[in-house]
Amino acid sequence: MSTKGPEPTVSDTELIEAIDRTNRPFATAGEVAELVDLSNWRVRQRLERLDEQNKINRSRIGGGPFIYWLDGSFSDESR
Repeated sequence: MSTKGPEPTVSDTELIEAIDRTNRPFATAGEVAELVDLSNWRVRQRLERLDEQNKINRSRIGGGPFIYWLDGSFSDESR
């Protein structure tokens, strides 16, 4: 879990790998935040940007949280 102070540097690749490490077809920002040790807020910002860049997929479940997932169109070359 994150602590006060500057946030550690986490690459986009590390965020994407964290989604993959959940061993499910999707992840929440909270799960990714725990895996990379960034705040939930910061992870949500970064994942939203990765979605806008078409590197990951994002969808909201009803009125609940967003989920994030990878698909077959994402390759190591685009990281």
